Amino acid sequence: MHRNKFRTYKAKVNKSWVFIFLEKFDKRIWNIALVITPSQRAARDWYWRKKNRRAHSAATGKGSQGLKHLRAAYALTQKVISEIPKGHTIVSMPTSTRRSSMSQYIERLGFVPTQADDQQFWVLITPEN
Repeated sequence: MHRNKFRTYKAKVNKSWVFIFLEKFDKRIWNIALVITPSQRAARDWYWRKKNRRAHSAATGKGSQGLKHLRAAYALTQKVISEIPKGHTIVSMPTSTRRSSMSQYIERLGFVPTQADDQQFWVLITPEN
């Protein structure tokens, strides 16, 4: 993995973009975020929590989010996970309006649902060997 604390991965599916943001929080803890949106700029605004219409449209899921997009996101996420050093923890906190499909997608990757302080999130610990 690169020494950068922040990485962006993207893939184009039809007219939409699948973005995965990977941010290092601690020595061994990473945050992973996924957004599917028609605009690259909207994806970046959503991740950095800007208060504008682009960020709002990405957060509410106005773009195409069909099965094809989730498949692309799944493949891209597997690539990202393979680049993280062994034994590190990956955390994801979905904010999607389509929580059920996102939950299935995240659990299929091996994440385990956890809850703390009334906030639900998913955790994945990469194997040591």
